Amino acid sequence: MFSYRSDPSALEGLVWLSCYLTTGTHMMFYTSFGTVLLVLAITAPIALLFGFGGALALRSAFAPLRWFGRIYTSMVRGVPDIIFFLFVPIALDQGLEYLRSRVYCDPSVPVRQGNDFVVCAAAKLPMSSSPGWVHDIYGIFLAITAFAIVFGAFSANVLYGAMQAVPRAQMETAEAYGMTPRQATRRILLPQMWTYALPGLANLWMVLIKATPLLFILGVEDIVYWARELGGAKTSSFAYPHPDWRLYYFLGLLAFYLLMTWVSEKLLDRLRRRLRRGRSGDDGGRSRAQGGGMSSCFQIIQDYVLRSLGIGQRVPPRSDFTLCHELTPIASGLIWNVYFAFSRCRSKLFHRQCQRRCARQRQPPAAQARGMVHLSVPGQPLVHPVLSGL
Repeated sequence: MFSYRSDPSALEGLVWLSCYLTTGTHMMFYTSFGTVLLVLAITAPIALLFGFGGALALRSAFAPLRWFGRIYTSMVRGVPDIIFFLFVPIALDQGLEYLRSRVYCDPSVPVRQGNDFVVCAAAKLPMSSSPGWVHDIYGIFLAITAFAIVFGAFSANVLYGAMQAVPRAQMETAEAYGMTPRQATRRILLPQMWTYALPGLANLWMVLIKATPLLFILGVEDIVYWARELGGAKTSSFAYPHPDWRLYYFLGLLAFYLLMTWVSEKLLDRLRRRLRRGRSGDDGGRSRAQGGGMSSCFQIIQDYVLRSLGIGQRVPPRSDFTLCHELTPIASGLIWNVYFAFSRCRSKLFHRQCQRRCARQRQPPAAQARGMVHLSVPGQPLVHPVLSGL
């Protein structure tokens, strides 16, 4: 990179250090940071997908599927992680090579020859003639698979607990609105479970970050591998001899992981506040301090009235049912019942007053003066004394 790197032995001080930190091996060391970030970016969604499938399997009414979910989560939780990190890549690699051997090799030749697993050259993964980047990608693929299976089981337990934490009354309210079980799961259960699952998933994300140094065990040249290689003592036979500098390299890795966890905590806190915005349990939320919860309840009541009049939608526009969603139909029914009862009593009183007024208007003046009530009978008028007058 620099023109004065032609003879490193003649360099000293910062000039020597600048040449040393820009060698080809150091460039690969810097690239390994991107490898770690790439593994995290790919592993996290895959593990979350595995966990979501495991959580749905645990809630399934189909017994074999529910048993599979329990076995998957219990087995991974009961076995040390490093055992799975070593077992999964080997089992997956040999399984793929066995399937390829049945196609590209002689099926009559067994793959197990004593204690060795032997396949023909055409069934090897990756093939010996493949370039180096293919071997690197294959190793990363095996590592991502191992990480996704392990952390998928952990996330399955977190998501299952979050689904169970959603109040059952809200699901019953969704069924009362006419939603099918699938619609209630998609519109009510899944949107609300993330609030309960986020603390556990955030903890798993931190554990996943701290587990990336195990990549070098799986044959991936990550930052730990290059820190050990570059930090070890180098004799005069090397272009850049130096004593044991592994302490400084691992201090750099320490700063890198602390920065990763700090950034992750900031982003997760912001996401947590966003998910809790406007919810009844958010004591520190700005929406409650500013009256957001009350305005949200007024909006729910307004939507319910519009739906009752046939103007609004048939289903609630918001998917997260709160206590206001549950109490609005009950309060509305009570208000309507009281209103109808009051209207009925008022109509009866008005009808009686109207009958008395009409009867008084039909009375002759003489009868009114004597306090008598004149009843018009067909054929002959009949006068009866009023009870209050006699």
